[in-house]
Amino acid sequence: MLRPLLAALVLAALALPVAAQAPDPRIADLIAEERALDIRCLGPEGALFHAPVCDQRQAVAEELESLGWCYGRLAETGSRSHWHPCPPGAAAARQTRLQDLLANPPGTVWPHYTPSR
Repeated sequence: MLRPLLAALVLAALALPVAAQAPDPRIADLIAEERALDIRCLGPEGALFHAPVCDQRQAVAEELESLGWCYGRLAETGSRSHWHPCPPGAAAARQTRLQDLLANPPGTVWPHYTPSR
C-alpha cells in the first residue's frame, strides 16, 4: 500500500523543474529587500514625488521579475499578494497586457456612441 504512494511521490519530485527544486539563492534576499523597501516606500519616506526608496523598490522588483518571479496572482489582492515563481507564459501575458495598456491607456476618451436608427 505504501510502496505505490512512495513511488508516486518520487516520480512527482523528479518531474519538478530544476528551478523549483533549487531556486536561485539570491531570491530570498531580494524578496526580503523588496519587502523592506516597500514598507519604507509606503511610509513617510515615500511620500515625496519620485522618492528614491520607491525607485529602489521598483529596481529590486524588476530584478525578481527578470529571475522568473511574479508578484500576486489573479485571486490575490492587496496584502494577500506575495512573490512566487511565475507560471509558464506569464512573461508573454504581461507583454500582451502592457501592449493593451499602451494602445488604450486608462482615461482614454472613446468616441461617443450614437446608435443607428
